[in-house]
Amino acid sequence: MKKLHLILPLALILCFMVGCQDKEAMAELEAMKAQAAVEEQNKTLVKQYYDAFLKGDIETLKEILSPEYVWHSGFEPDFSLEETLEEIKIQMVMYSNRTYSVEDLIAEGG
Repeated sequence: MKKLHLILPLALILCFMVGCQDKEAMAELEAMKAQAAVEEQNKTLVKQYYDAFLKGDIETLKEILSPEYVWHSGFEPDFSLEETLEEIKIQMVMYSNRTYSVEDLIAEGG
C-alpha cells in the first residue's frame, strides 16, 4: 500500500509534465504556422506590387501601398505616395518596354 502512495503522485507528476510539454509544443507549432502564413502573405503582396508596378496599374498600387508611403530613392528628394504614383505614370511612358522579374523572394527569418 505504501508503494501505491509513492507511485500515484509520481504518475500524476509525470502526466502533468507530459501534458505541459504537449501544450508548449502545440503552442510553438501554432506560432510557426502563423509565421509561415504571414511570410506567404508578404510574398504574395510583393509579387502583386511588382506586377502592378510593371503594368502601371495605379489602382492596385493604391490598394497595396499605405497612404503614408514614402519612396526613399537615395538620389532625389523623398516621394510621397501621390508623387510616386505620378512618377510611375511618367516611367510607363518613358520606358514602356521595361521588364522585371523576381528571381528569388525570401520572407523567412528576421
